[in-house]
Amino acid sequence: MATEPTAEESVQLTQLNSEYWHRVDHPGKEEVASLYAADGKMVFGEFRLNDRQAIQGFFQARNASVPARTTRHISTNLRFHRIDSRTIQVRSIVSVYAALGDLPLTAGAPTSVLDFEDLCIRSDDRWLYQQRSGTAIFIGPGAAPFLTFQLPPGHPLKTEHSP
Repeated sequence: MATEPTAEESVQLTQLNSEYWHRVDHPGKEEVASLYAADGKMVFGEFRLNDRQAIQGFFQARNASVPARTTRHISTNLRFHRIDSRTIQVRSIVSVYAALGDLPLTAGAPTSVLDFEDLCIRSDDRWLYQQRSGTAIFIGPGAAPFLTFQLPPGHPLKTEHSP
């Protein structure tokens, strides 16, 4: 299929992306995992979650951590490409600020900058993530453990154990 996404589809996918990061940054009763297909995947290099249930467990554990991890994800440069009649690829860049403790937190450089390549599928009357794949481009102090775990041996930010 050669046609590009419609303006309406682009707006809907932008809204899905915004809702996703809002739920990640402001944990509450609306679960991040509900934005994935039942067999949806979340992939960051070697770190993989292979269905909605695993994704839900990951975010429940993250949100229960003490001290609390506060994040803000800033997503930009969304690009859309139709794969087929019900699948659209969305590419974006995400800058992450993160810290542990009570507000207000000390600000610094982003803890990480990632390129995302997502596959979104139309399911009934809404868009869902079939797969969200993030590739770390920059990693700094305070980056998520599932990113620092994958750094090469000897890297100063390398963690020894998987999250």
